[in-house]
Amino acid sequence: QKTAVNTSDSNCYLLNEFPEQMPTNRKQLDIIQKLLADVIQHDLTPRQRQVIYLRYYQQMPNCQIARHLHLDSSTISRTLKRARIRIYDRLHVCFDCLRFSQQDEE
Repeated sequence: QKTAVNTSDSNCYLLNEFPEQMPTNRKQLDIIQKLLADVIQHDLTPRQRQVIYLRYYQQMPNCQIARHLHLDSSTISRTLKRARIRIYDRLHVCFDCLRFSQQDEE
C-alpha cells in the first residue's frame, strides 16, 4: 500500500511503501525542502531562479516559458539544465553532510 505525503510548501508528493518510516521520511523531506529553497534563493542566478519557478512551480512547458520571457526555447533548456546541475551539486554536498551526521548519531 502506497501512502502520499503532501507538502504544501511546494506541492511535492512522496510515495512511501513503508508507512512505519513516515515520520523519518517527513523529517527528511522537510530538511530537503529547506535546503532546496535555500539553494534556489542563494545559489542560482536571477534568470535561473525565474526559469525554475516558471517550470516547476507554475508548471509551464519550456516553449511557453520561452514565449513569456521572449527567449529562444533552447536558451530555456540550457538555463534549466545549468540550474539543475547547480542545484544537484549544492544538494549533493548537503546530503553527504547529512548522511555523515546521521551516522554519527547512530
